[in-house]
Amino acid sequence: MGPEGNGRQVSVRRSTEQPAFTLIEMLVVLALGAIMATIVTVSLAGSMRKARAEDAAGRIATYERLAREHARRFGRSGSLVFDLDRATVTAVDVEADHDSRDHVAAALHLPSGIRLGCVMTADGASRNGQASIHYSSDGQAPSYAVDLMDCRGEHYWMVVAGLSGKTIRATNEQEVQDIFQAIRGSMEQPAARDDTR
Repeated sequence: MGPEGNGRQVSVRRSTEQPAFTLIEMLVVLALGAIMATIVTVSLAGSMRKARAEDAAGRIATYERLAREHARRFGRSGSLVFDLDRATVTAVDVEADHDSRDHVAAALHLPSGIRLGCVMTADGASRNGQASIHYSSDGQAPSYAVDLMDCRGEHYWMVVAGLSGKTIRATNEQEVQDIFQAIRGSMEQPAARDDTR
């Protein structure tokens, strides 16, 4: 007797078809993969821009430190010239003969996609053309800030302390202005004390 109990045998037919994904399921998986790839790409692009700005800030800090050291070593004053239109920084030996090769050092070119947006000191800001930061023969300069901008217009502010040459990162232009306001205030207080004597 068969499994149904009525005397007939039921044949069980096995399917030779393998289980598979449908076309819709495959399209959903591909769409999710594309979305995830887009998110990762955008995230990495932001990290690359930030790394490029940090690299440019590090290059400027190193170049500036070397220019100060050169001034101290040879006892000659100079200038750092920031060309905001060309995105270059050049060290100029003020006391060298203008016809000599030692007058101007090799220019520092910023990485592609990074430009100089602004150079700010306690006296004001330059947003185009050239801005010069003068340093003495003992390597001291006024404090200044540089705004590095990437191709999307995001700002990376670095502030350089005049006496030490130490660099710090500022989060925005308002923070830089606050720093220079404090510097101006500290410079005015000793003058006011001298006037009262």
